[in-house]
Amino acid sequence: METERATININRSFSVQSKHIIFNVFNYIKRLFPGENKTALKARVHEATGVSIRTIERVIKEGNEGNKENTETNFLPPKKHKRKTTITDLPEYEKSDIRNFIYNFHKTEGCRVSVKNLHRKLLEEYEWTGSTTSVYRIIKDLGFKWKKTRDNRLLLIERNDIRALRIKYLEKIKYFRNQGYPIVFLDETYIHAGHTASKSWTDNTSKGLFKNISKGARLIIIHAGGDMGFIPNALLIFKSGTKSGDYHDEMNSENYEKWLREKLIPNLPPGSVVVTDNAPYHNKQIDKAPTSNSTKSEMTAWLTAKNIDFSANMYKPQLYEIIKKNKASNVIYKFDCLLREHGHVALRLPPYHPDLNPIENIWAQVKNNIARKNVDFKLETVRELAESEFKTVTVDDWIKRCRNVIKNEDKYLENERQIDVVTEELVINLNSSSGEDDSLESDENDD
Repeated sequence: METERATININRSFSVQSKHIIFNVFNYIKRLFPGENKTALKARVHEATGVSIRTIERVIKEGNEGNKENTETNFLPPKKHKRKTTITDLPEYEKSDIRNFIYNFHKTEGCRVSVKNLHRKLLEEYEWTGSTTSVYRIIKDLGFKWKKTRDNRLLLIERNDIRALRIKYLEKIKYFRNQGYPIVFLDETYIHAGHTASKSWTDNTSKGLFKNISKGARLIIIHAGGDMGFIPNALLIFKSGTKSGDYHDEMNSENYEKWLREKLIPNLPPGSVVVTDNAPYHNKQIDKAPTSNSTKSEMTAWLTAKNIDFSANMYKPQLYEIIKKNKASNVIYKFDCLLREHGHVALRLPPYHPDLNPIENIWAQVKNNIARKNVDFKLETVRELAESEFKTVTVDDWIKRCRNVIKNEDKYLENERQIDVVTEELVINLNSSSGEDDSLESDENDD
């Protein structure tokens, strides 16, 4: 029995070469069957190529129009459709607002959260211009996922691993705070030469302040502070991409270590808890766990050094399974060791939680003031403004930001029980439900 040929989608864009082939096939069949009409000829081309009749007609028309002008048949390339640019560059504090909004959505809106409802809220409250696709990417970047519920609808919940890291962090920082440890928050940011206010006054003449189209060169800034104010002499500002000087190129583990040794550690209060985020150069590991591509001898050496039991006659896949189970509890960070050598403790923020770092609001305060005063868009001017504005940040400014962060910490702890109750009531255990597709979202990340 002859198998029917599948028809190629008429919406598919054909290359110039494909159009030439279809046109040549039509002309060849036309020579083979000179007495047949066009309808029958097109049907034969469809049978030979699998291309739809409608597309064949378009190719023939395009090819014949070129021949009428006594020129070589020139087919046009497929049109390139410009994709909508997804907008996910919301300020960090607004992303935190979205997380808190998701937590309380069923209370404030009286219904379950959805991408459509979130998109509507962003349009109304933030004058945002992104699409629903952008919303989906934002909530995914914040560590949320979709789970099936008892009525087979999808519920937006936070990943368990993100929750676990947040709870661990909140318990630790609460302990350190209750014990009276000095808590120091650090972070990096950057600012461009063209950083300025988006709106300004004008008298409707052509004279006035015009914003640079280009952002220009940028400065990288790193600083640290807490409710005691900024750490003295810890401010570092250097030009991004510079190939000379003590600090060069971008912020990396080399520059970060130099800053820690020379500017931060010598000026920290004794016995400080240093809170940092999860930037890759903050997390440089010592004695990193072997990967699946490591040699067997490397695997056994690592397991032996960590006093982890294994059998000498095990194969590599078996050894690697043991390594995977134990690597998370045996991670040693280089800069944690450096701080510990000087009597300090390193503490990492949970991922996607800039609202737990008060220096984020300090950055916003400094940058807003620079934007109002930056009128010539020169990098050196921006540097001078930055150095000046950091001096205006007071201890009271820091205390106010730190108190807001403590409120956020308490709110997260308060929400944890509520999240447990909601998910217990609504979420289906996909592993115990037969016939359901559990490929919507993985329950945990591998790492």
